[in-house]
Amino acid sequence: MKKKVEYFLNAVYYTIWKRDSKNQIFVIKGVNFIILKIISVICTDNYRMRFEERQRKRISELEEYINCIPNAIVSMQAECALNFLLFMYGYSIYFPFLVIDSNFVDDRLTSRIFTFSTLVLIICLMIRLYYIIENNYLIYFKKFRKKDEAWHKKWKRITLFVNLLPIILFILYLMYSVGIIEF
Repeated sequence: MKKKVEYFLNAVYYTIWKRDSKNQIFVIKGVNFIILKIISVICTDNYRMRFEERQRKRISELEEYINCIPNAIVSMQAECALNFLLFMYGYSIYFPFLVIDSNFVDDRLTSRIFTFSTLVLIICLMIRLYYIIENNYLIYFKKFRKKDEAWHKKWKRITLFVNLLPIILFILYLMYSVGIIEF
């Protein structure tokens, strides 16, 4: 079971990393395009061509650096996104406990103990899930790079669902707390 969870989290982490690296390269190329348009209006053709050549070299070096897994700045961004995702899941898991607590537990002390214990349980779970992916992600990334395009498309869809689920749960629990829907 631990291997399956580790594989799942690392696949989601890899997909987030891949998306962030593509976004980073897209932004760099977009800014470069705007600068080249400004340079083409202001400067001579000779300077513009030299500038374009230098920018092509810089962009290829940046792409190489961004796609280099151990040194990538983007891997830190993807790690932050995954940590936020795990936090959101913990928070969305916490909401049903609050609903149970408010509906079925009468005693205030028991209610506070129940709420505190579920919060501690969820924090421990999130810390454990974080350390599952921390150790072996480079090994998984090498495996995932060799996968075919169908695998990548499948995990893009899974990652999108995994990203949207806590938001949907949060909205449902918010609607419940306001009284729009009832369980």
